[in-house]
Amino acid sequence: MALILRGSLFRKYVVFFVALVSLALIASGGVQFYFTYQENKQALLALQQEKADSAASRIETYVQEIERQLAWVRLAIDMHAAFAERVTQWQRRGFDLQMGIGIAQGYATVGVIGFEGRLDYGAIGAVSNLSARLCAEAKAGQTLVQRRVLNRVEDTVEWEAVGDLAIKGIPRPVAAFNVLRLQDQKVVHRG
Repeated sequence: MALILRGSLFRKYVVFFVALVSLALIASGGVQFYFTYQENKQALLALQQEKADSAASRIETYVQEIERQLAWVRLAIDMHAAFAERVTQWQRRGFDLQMGIGIAQGYATVGVIGFEGRLDYGAIGAVSNLSARLCAEAKAGQTLVQRRVLNRVEDTVEWEAVGDLAIKGIPRPVAAFNVLRLQDQKVVHRG
């Protein structure tokens, strides 16, 4: 009988030990699963935040680009108005002055150019060439812009198509547009 009790007691201890180990393994797995879940959740949230910040940055850059282009167009309109006020005075002195403006947008290399005895600050690149060529094509009182600029400001300005211009140094014709004025702005005589 003592041997049977011992065998029965041994089985109880074995079952208890196996149950205890199984419970510990299940609890350990649950804790590990919980922490892995939390780490993955934090990593996913960090990735989502990074993507949201990146998208917000791109949107902010796009809005700033639109604001800059609109500022360029406003400046050109203001320059024409200021020039129109003074052109009569210059004509009385025998000068026939006219002003046309060209605006292009793109990438340029900007910085100090030259050597020790002669330093200048300048911008070089295709966009500098394009804006200079648009300026040369602009008739008195015109502000010519490329399509890229017009696309950003067309809802705030009145404009007219000039057509495709064959511009030296650029292999394809460039669509040019004349900005007349800001919307709801009175007509200003442009000399």
